[in-house]
Amino acid sequence: MQLSASTPSNQIERNNSHQRVKPKLPPYGTQVGNPPNGVWVCIGADAWEAAQIIQRNHPDKSAIVLPDGHEPDQYRWPVKGPDVIICVTSTQSPERIHHLGEILIMAGADRVNVVGHINNLPEELCCFKFEKAEQIP
Repeated sequence: MQLSASTPSNQIERNNSHQRVKPKLPPYGTQVGNPPNGVWVCIGADAWEAAQIIQRNHPDKSAIVLPDGHEPDQYRWPVKGPDVIICVTSTQSPERIHHLGEILIMAGADRVNVVGHINNLPEELCCFKFEKAEQIP
């Protein structure tokens, strides 16, 4: 956009590339309580339906969705503190589940358990737990 003396200030586009854009919440993420009271992250072909069923049957819990084709690091995950359950509704690659588990732990989850279609996953990918790094003397 070219600027001239007659360009109204409300039409000037500003380049704020130096500001970090905060990722958005995942679908249904705004419904997570503060503090959260149990969070389910639904992933897979039937993730949307699974989230709706969880919300209907367990109103004290929160169910959010990682849509197909989206990466976990595209979102800001509201999971600080509680145990989180990844509900896998269709076969997912071990790498995708691992990446999601890591992102949830980095977002503040104390523990992440994986349930659902997990027959193709190695056992160590069924539970992630935050472990404090040892302090170096």
